[in-house]
Amino acid sequence: MLGLYRSGRQAEALAVCSGLRATLVSEHGLEPTPAVRDLHRRILAADPALTQAPYRDLS
Repeated sequence: MLGLYRSGRQAEALAVCSGLRATLVSEHGLEPTPAVRDLHRRILAADPALTQAPYRDLS
């Protein structure tokens, strides 16, 4: 979802999230994790922090 969002494909990222939730609920009786729900919320809100890759020290 994050990769799609960062590629400018917000609608597709949201569709993946909806599909994930539908599959989890119908096949396993589970809801997505809090992290997935938070990512969904942040994609919906177009959180600018999502477009920035996290800092990684490669030294």
